[in-house]
Amino acid sequence: MHYLIIAVLAFGLSLMGCEGKTGPAGPTGAAGVAGPAGPAGPQGSTGPAGPAGPAGQQGEKGDTGEAGPTGPAGPAGPEGPMGPPGESGIPADLPGNILAAVHHIIVFEGGEKKEDARRWNAPDFNAESATNQRMATVLVDGMLTFSAVAASSDGIPVPVAFTFEIDDPIVASVEDDGMNTATVTGKRRTDGTELIVRTDRGHKLTIALSVHNEVKGIVITPATVDAVEDGTDIDLMATAYDKASGDDKTTNDGNPIPGVSFSWSSSNTAVATVDTDNSNSMPTIKTHAAGKAKIQARIGDVKSNEVEIEVFSVDSPSRRIVVDTANQPYNVAATVDTSEADVSARTVTFVSGPTDPGISVRVQQMGVKDDGEIGYINVSNGTVVTFTSLNHDILDLAAADDSNTATTTAGVASYDVVAADLGGGDGIKAVGNHSVTVKITSPFAGARYVTVTVQTRPQ
Repeated sequence: MHYLIIAVLAFGLSLMGCEGKTGPAGPTGAAGVAGPAGPAGPQGSTGPAGPAGPAGQQGEKGDTGEAGPTGPAGPAGPEGPMGPPGESGIPADLPGNILAAVHHIIVFEGGEKKEDARRWNAPDFNAESATNQRMATVLVDGMLTFSAVAASSDGIPVPVAFTFEIDDPIVASVEDDGMNTATVTGKRRTDGTELIVRTDRGHKLTIALSVHNEVKGIVITPATVDAVEDGTDIDLMATAYDKASGDDKTTNDGNPIPGVSFSWSSSNTAVATVDTDNSNSMPTIKTHAAGKAKIQARIGDVKSNEVEIEVFSVDSPSRRIVVDTANQPYNVAATVDTSEADVSARTVTFVSGPTDPGISVRVQQMGVKDDGEIGYINVSNGTVVTFTSLNHDILDLAAADDSNTATTTAGVASYDVVAADLGGGDGIKAVGNHSVTVKITSPFAGARYVTVTVQTRPQ
């Protein structure tokens, strides 16, 4: 009955359209085809920055940008110490070196070089401070030009005006050519006048002036010279005259002409040469080898007499030193007190050395032997032989009698090493064998060398 009522109610409800309860969902079907993309939404906010990645390689340097504006000046630093005073300058508005002090004055004769010109130096500008001073010479009716310049210590010319005058206008005249240049003209022969040079700053310079006739003769004295050994110097003197010399050119009664310059020559410069460094008129003849040479002086076409120089060489004997090896090796025995730790304070005692004959040599020279043949023979008795230690710290030699020589007897010379010959240095005070070289010499013979061994042993 009950079931019937329920069925009737259900049927009635279905007729009334009432929806029943949803049943459980069925399985998901396959996805459909995606539809077209919708419009983009607004940008979301930026997320936090991630960690920095590793640095990349450095790129090429870019162009330098324009300089920025100069920043403000920093505060001034403390004042430094005063430097040494500089040289006095010259105001920029004054021309040249007008206020510079005159350091030296140079007077040129003709076209001579600066190093040959006469020079006067500050502060006195007198003969004591002058260089290249000599007499100037001008021919009668001849002319000689002079020019002058003043300079500061750095060699820059100083604007100074010069005037020129002759001490005795009767014998010569001078004409100012302008530009600090003047021309002297000779009038009458004299050896005793002066050219006076003045500046507008008060300087006064004098140049000895000789006016002479034309050179016509030259004589060298002495006219003859004895033969000399090579290496000997000979002094000659040349004098110029205004008259031709005699037939042999060794005499002249004309007027001497001072202040002239000679040209010298040697016919054989391998034998003798002319040195005019100290004096042109009184040169030194240097001799060099055996032979003959003729010395002559000249001025233009005027020639002097010829002076023959004969030079000889002294033959030296040909000698040799022969070391006697029969007594070698040369050993010196000595003892030292090694109980003293300080080597320099030790005492060395001589025990024995090469004696009788000691260090023995034979000296010989080329000569005629008893059989008539040419060969080495013993030198004469008394020939000196010198023995020199090359290490005085170990072996002094010469300490016994303040002499390290011996003389030959029958060609033989020997040196006995005794106690006083030991050296006084620290080297000999060390235990051991000490080798010393001894040099042996004798006149005209080549040196020879031997070894002496000093054997130092403990006491």
